[in-house]
Amino acid sequence: GMYGAAKLASENLLRGYSSSYDIDTVCLRYFTVYGDRQDPKSPYSGVISIFSDRFASGKPVTIFGDGEQTRDFISVRDIARANRLAATASHVTSGAANVCTGFSLSINDLVSIFQNIYPQAENPTYGKSRAGEILHSCGNGGLASMTLGFEPYVSIDDGLADLVAVQDLEAALS
Repeated sequence: GMYGAAKLASENLLRGYSSSYDIDTVCLRYFTVYGDRQDPKSPYSGVISIFSDRFASGKPVTIFGDGEQTRDFISVRDIARANRLAATASHVTSGAANVCTGFSLSINDLVSIFQNIYPQAENPTYGKSRAGEILHSCGNGGLASMTLGFEPYVSIDDGLADLVAVQDLEAALS
């Protein structure tokens, strides 16, 4: 779609700058990023921030489709580390690399993790699948590993536990 075309166009523009002005440009392709302080009401918000907000406030969760669609969820903490590596590594050359975990998780499995954190939560309801939704997304982070030395450290369980802890702290302070 247009989103992917715009991202590819920006990468091509950077490649042009790189060759024209002899500067290194690194494009990082983030997969499904999650972390604290993501606004669950934003149109760009990911499923984790929406689910986290709803589970924390005791509201029901709706899964669109059968819940077997998968995503490669990566913590914003890992994203920040990848950015630092790309900006500071002396041996980096121009190019594009996926920033991902290399593991896919279904939406149903994501809900199960949240249900372990919030055992009193009601079961999700299922709605009609969204038109044009990508069913499966999983990245190959080999290039980021090889060129940047990037490896994801934050597991989905640890990442969600951190997210919930920050939410609980912010709720207690407000």
